[in-house]
Amino acid sequence: MLKEEDLVSYIPEVDGNRDAEPCDQWHIDFFPMTAAEQRRYLLSASDAKSDAAKAKKAAATLKQIFSDRVREVHNLVDIKGKPITSGQEFYDNSETDYIDEVWEAMTKASTLRRGMIKN
Repeated sequence: MLKEEDLVSYIPEVDGNRDAEPCDQWHIDFFPMTAAEQRRYLLSASDAKSDAAKAKKAAATLKQIFSDRVREVHNLVDIKGKPITSGQEFYDNSETDYIDEVWEAMTKASTLRRGMIKN
């Protein structure tokens, strides 16, 4: 069960985002993953290098985690200038570096603490 008090607002560092003016920064609101979700992805990804079907399954698992866990993306647009607002849109349309950093934030508390927005 997702609880509002667990929602995290994270400002990624990638491409100098944290150094930008606050009105120009993009940020993402997500619920931290469960240990089971992390294991599910890591297990699916561990075999992905040797098998294309397993790589597809790992990608689908990661997409599902982003769809389930990301509540909203703020102030980010895709390469065509279209706003990215959901976890699925973020996974489908953002840069790989962005996905990697947000994935790391969802899994590592030390990265997460540095990027939290103070309410």
